[in-house]
Amino acid sequence: MRHILYLLLSISTIIFFYSCSTQNDASDVQVIVSPDSLILHSDVEDIIPFRIKLIALKEPLTRFQITQRTPKTGLTLLLDTILNLKTFLYDFQYTVPKNIFEKKIELSFVAKTASDYSISTKYILLDSTNTALKESSAHVMYGAITTTNNAFSINQRQVVSFPLDSVLSDIYDFHDKSINTSILSGEWRSATEKRFSRFNDFDYAEATVQSLQTSYANADKKTSISNLKVNDVIMIGDLNTAIAVVKIIAIFDEEGYANDRYVFNVKYKE
Repeated sequence: MRHILYLLLSISTIIFFYSCSTQNDASDVQVIVSPDSLILHSDVEDIIPFRIKLIALKEPLTRFQITQRTPKTGLTLLLDTILNLKTFLYDFQYTVPKNIFEKKIELSFVAKTASDYSISTKYILLDSTNTALKESSAHVMYGAITTTNNAFSINQRQVVSFPLDSVLSDIYDFHDKSINTSILSGEWRSATEKRFSRFNDFDYAEATVQSLQTSYANADKKTSISNLKVNDVIMIGDLNTAIAVVKIIAIFDEEGYANDRYVFNVKYKE
């Protein structure tokens, strides 16, 4: 029985690939794209030159389209032109988007006649160190004395409670019990052995994986950071590898301690 099932599966597979090949071979429209590699490796902001040749064997070409698809942003139409000829040569300069958070981009080159069409697809893999960091905004982390929502998990991009959630507390507000309890300490520490480095000249708005790692590698890294102020830019990482950068948007040190809090944005690597 196992041999029969295997034979049927093999026959089905052969039929499937044969039918796909036959459909492609039977098309009266040809799309020839150079470079001819199916998979291209690139980086953000790279320019990839494509040369596209369209050939219609019977009816004239009526339309040519280039589309871009990514898993998160879906389909984007990059070019849509009307034609009335049997051959068409086109040079296309594709710029890999800067603010893209995907690892793979699908480009499709579509040629159509009145009754037929053909598609050539290329996959661009971003082996990028220059990829823009993703951002999560307006996080509110309370002071240490509240004991709830007084810490932050970078991986989860959400506030947690220290010491209850110690394994998630990449950042927590530190409080020295010998000092007035109503004053926000302005000091952060980590329960997960993260390091901190303040670098207010860091280009937070244009931060990339590479710019963060380079800056962090050359920085003086500490197990705590104090005297925090609005607009401080704090790089965070392990001993040698950056994982995120935080920009403090607001600090509230109100009467008492119940509403003492930090508001910040964080950019991070996936």
